[in-house]
Amino acid sequence: MVHSPVARPFARPPEHSSVPGSADARLVQELVVKHINLAHRKTNTMSAYDPKAKEYEAFCDHAFSYMPRSSRYTVDGDKMFSFLFYHAMRDKYTVGGRNRGAHGFSGADYDAVWQKYTPLVGILRANDGNCPTEVQNNFPEPQNPLGYDQLNTYKAVVRGIHAEQVEANANSLGFEFV
Repeated sequence: MVHSPVARPFARPPEHSSVPGSADARLVQELVVKHINLAHRKTNTMSAYDPKAKEYEAFCDHAFSYMPRSSRYTVDGDKMFSFLFYHAMRDKYTVGGRNRGAHGFSGADYDAVWQKYTPLVGILRANDGNCPTEVQNNFPEPQNPLGYDQLNTYKAVVRGIHAEQVEANANSLGFEFV
């Protein structure tokens, strides 16, 4: 009988469809898919995501400098929360003009954000995670905060970094646990 994908849509493909004699057929397929994705990735996506990925690395270098380089950039829940919290609570970068794309992670800006919000962490811990009304009413907010879409872009960048780490067997956490 001749293999027909239409007649048997859920049939297992013939054995000769994988790379002959290779135990790494899946790895080869993953590399081909990654190459195709990178080749067809739009330039505007790269110009939006690549600087944010560099920001994540600079953030990890600053905030997690005590960790060995081998695990400093590994995406986990603490790094994800800290990175997104920093971006949610900082003021927006200026855009346009001569400085277009020239911004990036600032260690001094990160330290200022954490100094501003660290007392709130102590209050939350003292109240078993409940935020007292007087704190809610006086919660310091950034003057010009990031929008929801911008924050989602940062999340997508970290998710992409996580996916690359999982693909390279450098991270075993499922993203839902990050």
